[in-house]
Amino acid sequence: MKLTVTFKSQVLLEMRLPLRLFARNTVDFIGPNVSDATRRHDHSGRNAFITVMNVLNVKKTLTTPEWSRLKNIFESPGFSFNAISVIMKKGCGLSEARKLKSALEENSSLNPITKAQMLRAYGFFAKECTETDHKFIEDTIDEVLSKFPVLTADLSAGLLVALISTPSWKQQADLILQKTGSELNHRLLSLYALLAFEHNEYDLGWESMRKNVNTGTNFLPSLYQCIIEKHESYPKENLIYKLIDFLDGKSFMMTSRAAEHLSNILDSTDKFVSRFATVGLSGHCSCCNRRLQKVSLTEEEYQKLLSDIHERFDLKCKFSSYEEEEVSHFKEFLEQCPQFSIVVDGLNMFYRVSNRTETNSYQIIKKLLYKLEQQGHKILVIARSHLRGNKFFCQAFKGHMIYFLNDRTKDDTFTIYSALSKGQDTLVLSNDFFGTYHDSVKGENKLLFRKWQLSNQMIGTGYLSLNFVAPKFSPVGQKSEDGSSIHIPLVTDDQYKSYAPYAWLCIQQVSMEEKRRAWRKWPKTTFLHEIESKPGVESFRLHAHNVKNSFKRHQDHKRSNVRYN
Repeated sequence: MKLTVTFKSQVLLEMRLPLRLFARNTVDFIGPNVSDATRRHDHSGRNAFITVMNVLNVKKTLTTPEWSRLKNIFESPGFSFNAISVIMKKGCGLSEARKLKSALEENSSLNPITKAQMLRAYGFFAKECTETDHKFIEDTIDEVLSKFPVLTADLSAGLLVALISTPSWKQQADLILQKTGSELNHRLLSLYALLAFEHNEYDLGWESMRKNVNTGTNFLPSLYQCIIEKHESYPKENLIYKLIDFLDGKSFMMTSRAAEHLSNILDSTDKFVSRFATVGLSGHCSCCNRRLQKVSLTEEEYQKLLSDIHERFDLKCKFSSYEEEEVSHFKEFLEQCPQFSIVVDGLNMFYRVSNRTETNSYQIIKKLLYKLEQQGHKILVIARSHLRGNKFFCQAFKGHMIYFLNDRTKDDTFTIYSALSKGQDTLVLSNDFFGTYHDSVKGENKLLFRKWQLSNQMIGTGYLSLNFVAPKFSPVGQKSEDGSSIHIPLVTDDQYKSYAPYAWLCIQQVSMEEKRRAWRKWPKTTFLHEIESKPGVESFRLHAHNVKNSFKRHQDHKRSNVRYN
């Protein structure tokens, strides 16, 4: 691959870096014509990120003139953002960010947006901030607030992060949230709560967390970590116990690092035993053998969720994209059809086929439906019009209620509406996690939908297999009736938005005698570290897989307890 001498001399020779560094990591991405690629706006930001990362991998730290050379090569608005991202990713410290700032200010003063991007590093390295840095943060935020009448969520997040290090934070933070307006989201509410806890305003922090409940999205991992660290500094505030009470009954997942930290603190006390566990098909914890309950919606919550989905079919609703004739025909069908207990998401089931012929795939579906019939279920299938003439389809679903939608109709809303219309105990058979529908739901209804979904959706552990897990418990924080134990669902830090737990934290209140025997009765497990992080679309199926396969662990622990007792 031929490289231009000019670019090599600027990036590598002037900094005395080896050619192999550039050739292996940067050129492979940006293509053969390096000079042209660096001038292209759509790729220059990514090129800057890769090049700065490569340079810092070797040099560890750069001088202000070296930062200036890099800046002159990547003359794009995204250079400062990507350079700051690399500095934070590599943990270079605030001193490196200050040198970058000096290089950017050489020829002209920084604009407010660039300054706001720089503030992310000041919040990330908050402990290194000086009085001069605090003044720069406050002046920059004042400049941004005075110049822009409305702030985007991303810009507001960067400003809030920077306020972690400043003593006088509340007034500016309130103005930031006020100017964000309709774009106020779970991330900003979590950051505001984080600011409150960092500055020891605990009541304000809990209030912001309660507001976040209405967004239906999990808290930031840093918020959990902050609360636990504050408890260590101020144990009389009992922050971790308040956090445990807060999570009871809510479908918020604690992140794995925070859970490990919390577990270590509780294990160091005389009153608690904390272990990582799985929950089996029956809902029993593999550690304490207590059974988790299926938490249903209250009648008020159910009616609110049902009212929301009714609006999906309102032709005046902005989310509605359905034909009036099809909607009215579907509602009439549901009113006249007999009672059913399971709705099958036909489109999702029929096309999740891996290395199977059409005949075999429908035979598998037929066996699955027969198995459900033997359990006493009545089945409704939501399918598409093009399947009417499919002979395998007709054989597989012969004798079941079927409704055919138009081929171009979005079927998620019809599937969910069918289940909710027959009562909140109706199950949905699908491997779809209905992310598009969830994103269109607003406010508290997001949380209600996930709460209902996780208690009512049967999900498979593989493609078109018979291993579909019927939910017998709800994956939400649950405290026992006597208050002696609580189970908190866990997710990985990088998938903190997931709503499907891959493990649980089992916390038990024990006597002194039980505490002494805890290491035998409740041996510590290491499987938490063995489970790889999965993408969001896979986490739902992973949850079902863990539930199904945790039965063996449950039996092993049960035999171990009998042996030691």
